[in-house]
Amino acid sequence: MTTTYCAVPGRPWATGPTQVESRRPRGNRHRPGWQLKRVARLLALTLSLPLFFGCSGQTHDSATEAPGFVTWSSQEPDTLASIWLVETLIAPGSKVTVLPPGAPTGDAITIAVPQGTYAREERRSAFAALLDGYGLHDSTLRRLNAIIETIEISPWRRAGDREAMVVETNLREAQRRFGDDTACMVTFFDYAYEALAAAAVTDLTRTLWQEGASYADCNAGEPAAAGTGKVAVTSIAKLVEWISAGRSVTFVDTREAPEYRRGHIPGAKNITLRAMDRQALAQLRTADIVVPYCVKDFRGYEVARFLAAQGIDNVHVMQPHGIAGWKALGLPIAQGDYRADTEAAALAQLRRCATMPNRCIAALE
Repeated sequence: MTTTYCAVPGRPWATGPTQVESRRPRGNRHRPGWQLKRVARLLALTLSLPLFFGCSGQTHDSATEAPGFVTWSSQEPDTLASIWLVETLIAPGSKVTVLPPGAPTGDAITIAVPQGTYAREERRSAFAALLDGYGLHDSTLRRLNAIIETIEISPWRRAGDREAMVVETNLREAQRRFGDDTACMVTFFDYAYEALAAAAVTDLTRTLWQEGASYADCNAGEPAAAGTGKVAVTSIAKLVEWISAGRSVTFVDTREAPEYRRGHIPGAKNITLRAMDRQALAQLRTADIVVPYCVKDFRGYEVARFLAAQGIDNVHVMQPHGIAGWKALGLPIAQGDYRADTEAAALAQLRRCATMPNRCIAALE
């Protein structure tokens, strides 16, 4: 396939196409003129790319010259939305290659890969890095990015997060229905974008599910819950109760090291999915209960499913989800690298909390 590309300054192969290839529209099919409006919006966005970067109009054979886009397999909203953005607006007609976590990426343009071309940073999503890198200023895309950052980067809920709550709830439902089918999850962001562009936030759930949730490219019910039954969803209050009873509860922080250092559950081991080797698995097999987590447990749930597939049957994810849920209940947090003194103090605080949960856990007060 031969496509015209524009080089991003400083990144000779971080490119944007100069034309939009047709894409079968989804969602909001009942609205008069919605398809025309969508095509016009996507066309305007994509045509703005060469103007922003000063395209030379040179052509490259993408099959032989230009490295493609690559990411690591993930069910995180940031990764899925970034795939959608590339395949819909940045390089229409292309397919992002999804590799196993930790796999070599060569000279490809990497998205949502740590230290990659367009990586998530401390306070910025990979989706935002793509928006900035390709000069996309569409207000709906920026709203979608704000939602992604609220879900994945901010461990605290803020006032006005109704949109994020609705999108997060619907994405979890999509994952429950369709499993880890990346194409289906990318389709979700077609619906989300259209819903955000055309509807008030109070209409998002209705728009996403009642009016456009056929997901024609997906197989509802087939991969939906396959292999996921071994992962229990357990309340944080119950986990604290088990800690109080002396059970060995091992928390696994599945985030990147900088995120871990900013704050983690006392005693948690920092192990990402790509670092789950035999040694890491051996450490976890001796625990009574293993609880992988991240900010909202999208990464945590992926690790939980992986552990269950490796024969570790005592795997749980938290409810409410992740370290955000833990913080919301007022439970102690350890900060910095894993050091004996700071971890011991935080663990002691957690054990004291476990002996009097009615006083310690905000939701039980």
